[in-house]
Amino acid sequence: MFRSTLRGSPLLILSVLFVALYGLDLVWSRDLWVQDEARYGEVVREMLADGQWLIPHLNGHPYPDKPPLYFWLVAALGGVVGHGELAFRLFSIVSTLAAVWGVWRVANQLAGRRAAFWSGALFLSMLLTLVVGHIYRMDMALTAAAVLAWDALLRRRAGGGTGSLLAFWGLTALTVAIKGPVGLAFTLLPAIVWITWEEGTGLWRRLRPFAGLAGLVAMVAAWIAAALATGHGDYLETVWREQLLGRAVKSWSHREPVYFYLVLLPFLLMPWSGLVGTGMWRMLRRRTQAWRAVLSFTLPPLIVLSLVSGKLFIYLQPLVPGFALAGGIAAATLRGQVAGGAYRRRMGRRRVCTGGLCRAGAGGLHGAPLAGGLAGAGRAGKRLAVRHAGARAGSVLLAAPAGRISRCACRAGHAGRRRQCDTGHSQRVRRSPF
Repeated sequence: MFRSTLRGSPLLILSVLFVALYGLDLVWSRDLWVQDEARYGEVVREMLADGQWLIPHLNGHPYPDKPPLYFWLVAALGGVVGHGELAFRLFSIVSTLAAVWGVWRVANQLAGRRAAFWSGALFLSMLLTLVVGHIYRMDMALTAAAVLAWDALLRRRAGGGTGSLLAFWGLTALTVAIKGPVGLAFTLLPAIVWITWEEGTGLWRRLRPFAGLAGLVAMVAAWIAAALATGHGDYLETVWREQLLGRAVKSWSHREPVYFYLVLLPFLLMPWSGLVGTGMWRMLRRRTQAWRAVLSFTLPPLIVLSLVSGKLFIYLQPLVPGFALAGGIAAATLRGQVAGGAYRRRMGRRRVCTGGLCRAGAGGLHGAPLAGGLAGAGRAGKRLAVRHAGARAGSVLLAAPAGRISRCACRAGHAGRRRQCDTGHSQRVRRSPF
């Protein structure tokens, strides 16, 4: 039943898994007690009270730590559902849902529906996603924007039109508006690495890089000009000196060594760390179709984040979709091999020939341990009954049209080995249907 449901409605199973893991947030109300949650809640409250929409404020002072877009979106959602922690909860849930939808789409393009299902399931159930999906921050929204930008990039490569082009650059701009310039490490940098590695310069020209980069610069320049026009030059200087250069080179908070993320990553990907490692190793060894895309989406951003001085484990959340792709593709492949191997072993036990008579039909070679002789052979006898008196599970009855009988020597053993008949006909064992 699970197999038929998975083949027919994998998105339904993912939806059930999503509700099981994250549905409690829809009905369970809690205060904004995490340190960042409390600050963000206060920023939104002051934004609504004072009308300072362009520059976020905390305790009456400009708040340079984060761009204002996240606070705008939460405030806008609060205008619909009511201002308070419910708006933060719903925004986090919607962001997680958008992220897993992006994982599904990317994996489906790279490796098919089975890999898409497993990638989505792994993404939802990884430890880091479970943590970030239940707290109220902008990191899950950044993850959703990044993975949907990957999807637009793949669609553009597959021949997508202007919609995929605008989606890629629009989502790239969205990552910058959510988290600042570091958002480019999850969108533009992987795109450059993957395009250069996979396609050369052809696809890069189709992405209209000069127009896209000009749009990004224009967006940032418009916000800077508006901040200067309202007399917030000191705020912009603080953003540049402390938030950009300070955090990147010599952070005053969360300063960790370069290897910090490498040590922490296996724990954050639990309980699927081993499966992710298996998937990455198989991709490196076999050079599968998706290996360049998955490595481009994960390794360059990881290197950039490791070189940045300030580090928090939550900052790795936008990389989780890439690792979920590696684990999901490995899970789909291993699942198919296990199912196929069990099926071939089962069929192999039914197809062992001992030099007797086998029925060779259009669907393959069908045999059973045979003993005895031909009963009713000739034109008068249209059907054949062969009985194996020594069958362990009981007698085996094989019936076939007399004209379809041929003597063959079947070699039982390793699944998938060719079976040769003296008529010159040769077929492989039928693959697993799942």
